[in-house]
Amino acid sequence: MTNTPEPTNARLDRIEAVLADMAEVVISNADTTNRHDAALTRIEDAIIGLISTTERIANEAATDRQIFQTEIQRIWDYLLRQSGNGRSNP
Repeated sequence: MTNTPEPTNARLDRIEAVLADMAEVVISNADTTNRHDAALTRIEDAIIGLISTTERIANEAATDRQIFQTEIQRIWDYLLRQSGNGRSNP
């Protein structure tokens, strides 16, 4: 490399070429960022839906558990009245 200055036109052409390359990279990065943002939005929406579904299922499970416990207790009480829990006389 020498210390002789390059001609002004050649220097400007080189700078313009570098700037054009950089502009393409910036545009490409912006497109990629937009796609990533859209993907993240879809993922966030899916997570919100999963949270809602999980909460609904948990509530239904709690309700079902209470219903089942009540029914089991009712059956147990019935069996105790009917056979004395296996202690009835034959």
